[in-house]
Amino acid sequence: MLGAVDLQAMVPSPEPSEMESSPFKTAPPFEQLTDEEQQNAWFTDGTARYHQGKRQWETVAFQHATETMLLQVGNNGSGQLAELQGVAAVIKQAPIGEKTFVYTDSWATYQGLVSWAPTWRKDGWKIKGTPIWGGKQLWEEMWEKGQKCQIYVGHVDAHCPSDTSPASLFSNTADQMAKTRTVIINEEAEAALANWAHATSGHLGENGTYAWAQQQQIPVTKEQVQQAVKECPTCNQIKQMPLQKKPSGHIRRGTAADTVWQLDYIGPLPKKGGKSYILTMVYTYSGLMLGMPCKSADQKSTL
Repeated sequence: MLGAVDLQAMVPSPEPSEMESSPFKTAPPFEQLTDEEQQNAWFTDGTARYHQGKRQWETVAFQHATETMLLQVGNNGSGQLAELQGVAAVIKQAPIGEKTFVYTDSWATYQGLVSWAPTWRKDGWKIKGTPIWGGKQLWEEMWEKGQKCQIYVGHVDAHCPSDTSPASLFSNTADQMAKTRTVIINEEAEAALANWAHATSGHLGENGTYAWAQQQQIPVTKEQVQQAVKECPTCNQIKQMPLQKKPSGHIRRGTAADTVWQLDYIGPLPKKGGKSYILTMVYTYSGLMLGMPCKSADQKSTL
């Protein structure tokens, strides 16, 4: 086993009582929103990686109608925390009494807000006795703000540029974007933005990522994109994989509630026993979270 790695057990308690419901409601698909509602819709994404020997999380929230981008960078957190922080940033600035729509690709964050939050709150913001990820204060602040606003939370597939990624959903308005207004601009935030653009564009190369960012009016330089591609753990893993001459099989896409797992990797961590990654698996039907040490973050480990 690796060293002390805290994997949150995403096991929901029994369904909350009818006397209490979450202040957060399920959002309809973005395409079904009215023109007025689309004016106040946000899309979030988050990631975590090791940078110069330190664990760092980065998150982006983007509102296409006002061309506003909220950026956050922090230390000592997971990708799941980054996803939560992105949604929390939108909730904190939501106008009182008005509808706000926020879309995330984190199933745990989405379900946590719309379904499990009442039970967690009743239990002191703990999950089976374990402090909730993100901390009690953050969840309590979101709950209180949610009671004053009309917050709708939606789930979208992760990094699927063909139909559900923020890039595709914003494609019909990209030509209207003359300038992107960035709320937070500093060296760390710009690096986070370059990393986000690289991942959201589908892990294109340096030229492809930069061209995509220019098309979307995202303010990043070629040097920042080059650094993002160079440090991208996904791209580095792919480069090490041998090319396959013919397909090795086909994995069916899960559509039923009890067939979907959300997977992610934590690492690279200090190697122990020849293993430097943790594969995390969330069973979306029950919320059960499992962790398994792996030698590498690749297709073989996932299967």
